[in-house]
Amino acid sequence: MSFETLLLNNMVVFDMYLTKLVIPLALIILSTFAIEDAHAADKRLRVPDFVTCDRNQLTSWQGVASKYQRDNGHLAITINTSYGTEESLKLEFDSKDALATNFRLNGLPFNENNWAEIENESGVLKDSIKVIVWVCETPLVKPIIDWKLPKR
Repeated sequence: MSFETLLLNNMVVFDMYLTKLVIPLALIILSTFAIEDAHAADKRLRVPDFVTCDRNQLTSWQGVASKYQRDNGHLAITINTSYGTEESLKLEFDSKDALATNFRLNGLPFNENNWAEIENESGVLKDSIKVIVWVCETPLVKPIIDWKLPKR
């Protein structure tokens, strides 16, 4: 058998190996990642301990705050959710401190110093802030807004 024939035979075997095994395997792996990404938004959030609502009456909105207005005892916020919906919430409060009791920052209690982390100036939210809003069907339990800032 000549060297050229041997080389040709090996190339044919390699082509068969590539088309029958490697390419289909690569496609399977890539499709698995695509399916995982498509279902990433479907994963349920773990309800944190600070949420006191019965889990059967609880809804959460996770996404980016797109509209925000806070002034004179009123707060209005709109969230573009990771599910592609737009959800809105309005709260009334007696003071900025009273409103802060409905806020969390990365799951921790919100304090006076945290306003500067979410607002450019009083009542003006910084751009692209992520948020999870926990809303209870029971009106006695006020919604909780958990601001999600990048870890430092």
